[in-house]
Amino acid sequence: MKKFHLVLLALFALCLSPVQAMADETKDEAYLSAVDRSVKTRGEVDWRNVRALYVQSSFYDPYGGAQAIWYALQRAGQQVVLDPSPENVKAYKKLLRDHFGHYRSHLQAIDFAKKTASPHIDHAFEVKALKGIIETISSTGDGKTPETAFEVIDPAEEHMILKAFRYQLKGQDFRQKGGHYWDVLKYVNPMTGAEGEMFFNVDIILRSPRRH
Repeated sequence: MKKFHLVLLALFALCLSPVQAMADETKDEAYLSAVDRSVKTRGEVDWRNVRALYVQSSFYDPYGGAQAIWYALQRAGQQVVLDPSPENVKAYKKLLRDHFGHYRSHLQAIDFAKKTASPHIDHAFEVKALKGIIETISSTGDGKTPETAFEVIDPAEEHMILKAFRYQLKGQDFRQKGGHYWDVLKYVNPMTGAEGEMFFNVDIILRSPRRH
């Protein structure tokens, strides 16, 4: 009987794998379609929608995503500099496409364009994209209270927003209440000396099924 149960469990696991793979593939297609539309029009990007689809895709990593994206693009960019073949350029642009919803991809592309003057990067578009993501995060609240916290999809975005306000980090705290979670960055305004706290809602990060 025990062996029978083990066989059933094994078969169940095998059945689940293709279903999950299909679900991931469908979510990836939806996300990449939204990315392609945004790039093609070169107009205003619906960043809320793009980022909502991104966190559901297999490209999203709730922890360590920002650093991994930067290094992956950096390595791919170095290959383009050494050998600007169609294959290497395609590999770099694929990474940009996969992580279009993450601010770090655009930040790295801007850095790459500045350092190499690469004709393969639309610097103006990348700057606009980075600005659009910052504005989208800022539009989710004012960061002054848990109820009006900024919504982020990566802990690295917290420091990006703090930097955008030109505040200096003094410390960090974590709070939870009623099934919701916040990172709280304690800061000082170097211009005035005033101190305060900035709240970031991290529900998406902690509830992600891709969280390790």
